[in-house]
Amino acid sequence: MTPDDRATVIERWRQAGTDVAAHDEAQQARLREQIGSAEAAVLKVMTDTSESPSPTRVLELLARQRVGVTQSAGALAIQRLVASGRLRLTADAALELVQATS
Repeated sequence: MTPDDRATVIERWRQAGTDVAAHDEAQQARLREQIGSAEAAVLKVMTDTSESPSPTRVLELLARQRVGVTQSAGALAIQRLVASGRLRLTADAALELVQATS
């Protein structure tokens, strides 16, 4: 391989790395947006229902509303809301909104 060929190959690898990084960053931004929308949709379902639904029931209600939230985004949103303390998972596997204390 000549020095020029080697330089060309190195430059192509660098460009490929840059392209992959840009793609990954765009994908992460889309995922953050989807999860944010999913969290809002989950909270809306929780405030609109009189029951304490299971996570599966919340996903079912989201699907019925056709709000554009994928099942995986909804599930991740539920996990994040429980982890952040905005939802609580009860002993009987139901979800409850955590009321903010003043």
